[in-house]
Amino acid sequence: MAPIRSVSRIFKVATVTGGLLMLACPQARAASADNLFTESWKQTEKCEKPRGSSSFTCDYIPSGKFTIKTTISETTSGASGTLSPTLLTSGSTVFDISLAPPGGAGSGSGPSGSGSGGGHSGTSSSETGFYYHGTIDSAGGWTVKATKTKGTVTKATATLPFIEPKCNNAKFKYQQIELTITNNGVLTVSISATTGGDNCGDWFADSLDAENFDGEPTGPVTGDWIQMFLQIDFVGVFHFNDADNNNVSVSGTVKTKPFKFKGSSINNLSDVNIKGTLQP
Repeated sequence: MAPIRSVSRIFKVATVTGGLLMLACPQARAASADNLFTESWKQTEKCEKPRGSSSFTCDYIPSGKFTIKTTISETTSGASGTLSPTLLTSGSTVFDISLAPPGGAGSGSGPSGSGSGGGHSGTSSSETGFYYHGTIDSAGGWTVKATKTKGTVTKATATLPFIEPKCNNAKFKYQQIELTITNNGVLTVSISATTGGDNCGDWFADSLDAENFDGEPTGPVTGDWIQMFLQIDFVGVFHFNDADNNNVSVSGTVKTKPFKFKGSSINNLSDVNIKGTLQP
């Protein structure tokens, strides 16, 4: 579902002599409900002067994390179809989720459903938002557990981790999706992720929305990115939100400070903390 990443998010930049930094930074983009997600995003820089050189080389490293959690039932407004634990235990159900800024459906980032394991299991782009589309089965990396009462399955939970090397090639679970469905027609979706990258150039999950406020002036988040949409489907069986493109409201703050090297006037180091609430 998601296109291959086209640009690197860890930027190496070099200074001119005398310690005046010439920084190549990404252009900043303009910028009673239930809590749906929280997200943080922070930019740091690591600078060093190579031996024998009069100029600095800097790594610009963006990183953050997010959690998504929501509970939806067959009677939730905007829902249609039937929820049953067999959706997770059948081994043939196709699950699809989008949490994205307006207009981002189908063109963003996040795991594409190609499974877990060593190496980057999902493809992603330079866009924000979370997307997943894939079959819930062991071949795709899912683990499914069923709870039975008197021989009847009353609850099923499906878990999908995404693993990628970190610095020094350590195994790192940078993201996990967990779905739970009960026999009374209630679905819980829980997703957690480490976003951005590390000093070694490894890239993990993309930002949900916080990166869109990267470089914005210090204060409350504003602009085009304070609305998102959530859409969930068990294809052909159950659907949530086929129509509302603005059913998530985003609020929070951004703190942006000047780059620390004297002589630079670029305010590019941002610390963003946001939350999203699902609107009725």
